[in-house]
Amino acid sequence: MSDEGGVEPTEGQPAVEQLPLFPLSAVLFPGAPLPLQIFEERYRILVRDLLELEPAQRRFGVVAIEAGSEAGMALPQMFPVGCEARVERIEPLPDGRSRLLAYGGARFRLLEVDTVSKPYLIGRVRWLDEPSGEPGIADALVPAVHTALRAYVETLAALTGGNVDHDELPDDAAELSYVTAGAILLGLRERQALLELGDTATRLRTEVGLLRRERLLMAELRAVNAPELFRMARSPN
Repeated sequence: MSDEGGVEPTEGQPAVEQLPLFPLSAVLFPGAPLPLQIFEERYRILVRDLLELEPAQRRFGVVAIEAGSEAGMALPQMFPVGCEARVERIEPLPDGRSRLLAYGGARFRLLEVDTVSKPYLIGRVRWLDEPSGEPGIADALVPAVHTALRAYVETLAALTGGNVDHDELPDDAAELSYVTAGAILLGLRERQALLELGDTATRLRTEVGLLRRERLLMAELRAVNAPELFRMARSPN
């Protein structure tokens, strides 16, 4: 996979820096909400450390777990590209747990992991850019992605008995690429592959193919890919 791609890092952010890590059995995309319930002790400490910072500085890195588990494991095997989580709200609970809401920010490549300095992991990360790809291609793909995504959502709603969300889809190609990545019900590895793609045009082109494939499978097999995603609103950590 290419090293390039993502939502732009915060202005003035160094190209390489240290970032607390929160490994999950899920992929976070730029712009996507991340609600968490925090109860494991090492992440309670992370929350306390975050609360000592100014609100704009409260962030950590989410990396999907390739092998291992979220809870208890000192160093699970993690995918090399993750996504910054920018904390919107922390709600401490009386029993020491917390509810946390964050949103996906810039993507990063994980260079190395510090397992000693804190009870939680700290990553040395390099922030990734968001190239559009071949000139004009990303913007030209936007209408096709709009059409394919709406058709996919309508088919999914018909199969599951859900309601169709008629909210406007973004016209910005990069934003649309991540909204679409988050909307398609896929297994972990395919979602991670979308996160790692090197430019917006490639991601949109890949998504058109995935949307058409998944819609055809739903229509023919009357089944949904990765149904476990319906049960992943909150992390157990």
